[in-house]
Amino acid sequence: MNNLEISEIVVAKIISQLLENGLEPKTLRESDFGIDKEHLGFVYTSIKWLESEAIIYVEEIHRGTEANVVILVNPALTSKGFNILGQNFLGRPGTETIATAVQTVARENRSYAGIGDFVGGILGGFTKSIGS
Repeated sequence: MNNLEISEIVVAKIISQLLENGLEPKTLRESDFGIDKEHLGFVYTSIKWLESEAIIYVEEIHRGTEANVVILVNPALTSKGFNILGQNFLGRPGTETIATAVQTVARENRSYAGIGDFVGGILGGFTKSIGS
């Protein structure tokens, strides 16, 4: 599995967990996302990317003194994040929504390109939606 595929899985697991939590205030640790131990190094960068794209809001991000420990205080999807998740995957009518694709990737623990025949995967779907 290459770094892009790992990034896609990590992003999908983060989004899926935040979708499930709704707007409930809580503190999450990286272990709450169900990410494989060997991919935990991708968590912080993925969160920062999602935050910089205004897909998620995080009140505070703490990086522990241990390697790869990330703690999020009150993370949630933004209105933009919810809007993106409701869009058809890459704007193609009659296809699944980005939320469905994200949940599939998170559940099956493999990149979207590995599940279907779409090249670009979840990150491509977010990028396309962000640009629209």
